[in-house]
Amino acid sequence: MKRLGIFCLGLLVMSCNGGYTKPENAIDGARIFIDATYKGDFKKAKFFMIDNEANKTILDKEYAEIFRAKNAFEKDDLRKDNIEIVQILTPNAEEVKVIYNNKYHKQVDTLTMVKDQDFWKADLTK
Repeated sequence: MKRLGIFCLGLLVMSCNGGYTKPENAIDGARIFIDATYKGDFKKAKFFMIDNEANKTILDKEYAEIFRAKNAFEKDDLRKDNIEIVQILTPNAEEVKVIYNNKYHKQVDTLTMVKDQDFWKADLTK
């Protein structure tokens, strides 16, 4: 009976966080978010993003639609690509800008991570 209780408690905890591990810091959160978008896992990306309509719209229009428009070879290349952190800017204790690139895009992008109740999440509006 005790094992059943522990198992149920574990399921409850996992259901609260979508089964995802909390990022250790802003860079870890950025890596998780970027990797999810590269792999087309927009459910996961949404979990690691500030939950508001502006962010949802940007994720759907600027990330998901572009990913879905790629052919199978392009998607596979993007999924396999590595993220290279170019620079980290810390304007304050609650915000970190992660400047990164990859071989596939061949361009530098910036992702703003903000602390939301002690959980680092992407804010696509900044």
